[in-house]
Amino acid sequence: MTAFESPPPNLTHQQLRDIANRLFDIQGDMKSLVSERDQNVRIQTKAGAYVLKVSNAGEDQTSLNLQNAALNHLAKHKNKLRAPRVVPSRTKQDISCVQNGEVRHRVRMLTYLDGDTFAQVAKNPALYQDVGTYLGHFTKIMQKFSHHGAQQPDFLWNLDNALSVKPMLEKIPNAENRQMLTECFDIYEDQVYPFVKSLRKSVIHNDTNDHNLVIKNGQVNGLIDFGDMVYASTVNELAIALAYVLMGADHLLETAQAVICAYIHVFPLNETEASLLFDLVALRLVMSVLISTARSLDYPDNDYLTLSQAPALQLLKAMKEIGRQSLQNTALMACGY
Repeated sequence: MTAFESPPPNLTHQQLRDIANRLFDIQGDMKSLVSERDQNVRIQTKAGAYVLKVSNAGEDQTSLNLQNAALNHLAKHKNKLRAPRVVPSRTKQDISCVQNGEVRHRVRMLTYLDGDTFAQVAKNPALYQDVGTYLGHFTKIMQKFSHHGAQQPDFLWNLDNALSVKPMLEKIPNAENRQMLTECFDIYEDQVYPFVKSLRKSVIHNDTNDHNLVIKNGQVNGLIDFGDMVYASTVNELAIALAYVLMGADHLLETAQAVICAYIHVFPLNETEASLLFDLVALRLVMSVLISTARSLDYPDNDYLTLSQAPALQLLKAMKEIGRQSLQNTALMACGY
């Protein structure tokens, strides 16, 4: 059973306190954090804050090794961008195991990034630019990172494998929405998919959504939740970030330009990547709607699964009104073409 099929862990706070104390010698006030597949809690101590992460029983160790390796790689570049740090256990283990009844969970401890999520803060042009700059540095640094665990061509959230979720269209009850999503797939298959194999590839975060970007004092203070990392088209990183940054934006094209221009100042896109950027934004939104719909049918009590569904559909409609050619021209011009 995979992490998408297995329910998230549900340990009590007392169990979590015992784990933090026994394995990491960390005690403090505990607060639950939102998560789709895992169970995460923030522990506030006098020395600082930490995040205890209890992994889904369906998560394999290779994925966790990948996440830790990426965080350790980013730690070497902490002067350029911030990210959580891996905290070893008392016995110097980066990954430990705990038993909850008959279920075995892997456990990690990370440092906590202070701030609010992008979804919670007021937006302005300077913040949009900082998101682009941060993500450009992240992409540039990740060009020198590799790990066998990132080779997941069939991963559910891999944008390069978007066609795998197309059968989920039948789960969309609204006929108008279903038709719009179908049209996005038609454009992707005709105009984008033929180029996917030739696009630059690297290990990407793959989930720079508005709840994974941490903001402090009007600037990006870091990126969290590395559980969806995958080796895929490099341009997907920016496309995924734009999909969430543009949700609810008052001035869609101006906001996109601010993010793209700041990003390419650090990590330039080639002309093909720029021309396909908004098509990839649309496909990420389509995937978000389809996967969240399917998952919510399995876990109707988990409101987090459908958090972005309505704004994703609204953004897709706004992009449709603007038109594919105008969006493509915006990306090309922002990238200097």
